[in-house]
Amino acid sequence: MRIMTYNVLTGGRDAGNDTRISAISETIARVNPDILVLQECNGFEQDGYRTLYRLEAELGLRGLLAHADSGFHVAMFLRRGRLLETRFLDREVHHAVLAATLEIDGQLLTVVGAHLNP
Repeated sequence: MRIMTYNVLTGGRDAGNDTRISAISETIARVNPDILVLQECNGFEQDGYRTLYRLEAELGLRGLLAHADSGFHVAMFLRRGRLLETRFLDREVHHAVLAATLEIDGQLLTVVGAHLNP
């Protein structure tokens, strides 16, 4: 099982340009993770979750987004398995924390993705 985490820096965009998010998607596709956690998913919820859904389609993963009051959201993407439970924190932390309990190949796994305050 491949697990990857990646801080995409301010939503993977530079001055409103999607070029960097395309490069990020290509990098992730080369790794081909089963579980992916992204930090700094700024704007992933905009335009009807356009960026979140774009990455789902490009990578063949399904995504979850933990919103942060700071705008520095955390996303988790899953290739397979059954999602049993999710927990989101945004008030007790500077940005956001997402925890997911999964059943993969008959095994229970809890994955926690966080964007910490430096």
